[in-house]
Amino acid sequence: MRNARFSVLVWAIYELVIGVGLFLIPTQVTQIVGIDDPQEVWVRVLGLIVVLIGVYFLGAVLNNSTWMYQYTVFGRVIAVIGLTYLAILDGPWQLSLFAATDAVGAVWTYLALRPRPEPALDPTSESTT
Repeated sequence: MRNARFSVLVWAIYELVIGVGLFLIPTQVTQIVGIDDPQEVWVRVLGLIVVLIGVYFLGAVLNNSTWMYQYTVFGRVIAVIGLTYLAILDGPWQLSLFAATDAVGAVWTYLALRPRPEPALDPTSESTT
């Protein structure tokens, strides 16, 4: 479970950095991925929402909320589908980069949440107790 907690912590930091960037300096953030300079306030609104999501993820980590880790996987899969759809439909292709990042994060957390088998005890070994 510790690995799942770490994966969500990394994701929370990613969300906070991207969100603060979109809120405060959207032009610089969008230029990094080759998207045109945003002219409307909506990209800053998106940045604020992404910051809030990052805060929720951070709260999950601080409280070791296993159920929240599971829901982050589900949410990120929805994000992958939505971003891919938008990239194909009429958005900039660079949205697929964000979709790929979400996919990697979702898979990492999913795999970390899977139960690990207990190591088998060797009945032939001598007990030290």
